[in-house]
Amino acid sequence: MTRLTHTEGNHSKFWEGTVSGNSLTVRFGRIGTQGQTKVKEFDDPAAARAELAKLIKEKLAKGYIAEDGSSPKGATETPRHATPAGERTLAEALAALDSLWKDKLPKVFASLRPGVDARANQALLKALGGVAPPADLVVWFAWHDGQSSDEALSDESTFWLHSVQSAIEAWEFLDGMKEDLEHPPQPTWLPLFQNGGGDHRCYDLRSGAIVTWYHDSADRPVEFKSLRDWAEATRSVLGQLESPKPAVAASAFAELQWVKVPIPQSQDRVAALEIGTVFRYKEDLRTLGKRECLVLKTKSNTWLKGSGLNYDASLAKLEDHLRAPPGKNSGYWTSDSMLSYTLQSAAKGSVRQSKRPITLG
Repeated sequence: MTRLTHTEGNHSKFWEGTVSGNSLTVRFGRIGTQGQTKVKEFDDPAAARAELAKLIKEKLAKGYIAEDGSSPKGATETPRHATPAGERTLAEALAALDSLWKDKLPKVFASLRPGVDARANQALLKALGGVAPPADLVVWFAWHDGQSSDEALSDESTFWLHSVQSAIEAWEFLDGMKEDLEHPPQPTWLPLFQNGGGDHRCYDLRSGAIVTWYHDSADRPVEFKSLRDWAEATRSVLGQLESPKPAVAASAFAELQWVKVPIPQSQDRVAALEIGTVFRYKEDLRTLGKRECLVLKTKSNTWLKGSGLNYDASLAKLEDHLRAPPGKNSGYWTSDSMLSYTLQSAAKGSVRQSKRPITLG
């Protein structure tokens, strides 16, 4: 039996074709119903199979897809999720990411949850109208069922992974809000990534492409043609990262000596400081009170921040960030110009600078 589905736009239809001897049985209708059945007799089985192949081709041209993501038997089209010869499969490309995250971004690696069997997930099957998930989506969730925290997947991305459950919840929420959204997502876009700001990268159930949906924009860019393309592009980005440098020895921090510095601190003066320079000041969070901050120059125009309710907590946070640097957009990184502005705003308190730079590992 060949089963096809069509969920593009407002469609929610299925079509099935089965050859038994000289008979061709076709069943079609709305997903979730029994539909209608028609039987046609032919002179021989070969003629019945030829008619089935013809009907499959016509349905594919109208936007129907195989429910398992494979090429329907009798069709001549290339499978929607086929991997070209000589290239890595999706499973291989995803496995390569794990080793890179473990080496380059250990906090991301630690946040990855164990995979699940999407084929047996009743909530997902219900959301898909009883249709089995596409093959690459099964591989995807078998790899990891999202993340346990909101660690961005790379320095060039603010997105992290949905679990099966959160993907379904986001999908159903967006569908329920489509009348209120100026630019609602397509109903076949299943969110697989989120950024916490209401935006999602979605898997198009029709094509397998990854589409970015921004809640406040009409742009709907196809970022990647497939999940495998996303994995390979992310692997390329991670491959260019340096592995985290070892933490500065605790004794080096323990020997820090401070000197009060004049305000304002101009951008030029801040930029001229040696790598390893540390500033210490208090940050006023208004209703939340004040917290201690340490800011360490790690390279040209790049400062890493650690903060806590007291000096020891701030120091521990900075050391933790040196062991496993946070994401670029996490709020723990700052530039010469921004630090200069921050130090001036902290002038009501006391700003101190390390007497001598720390040697980074």
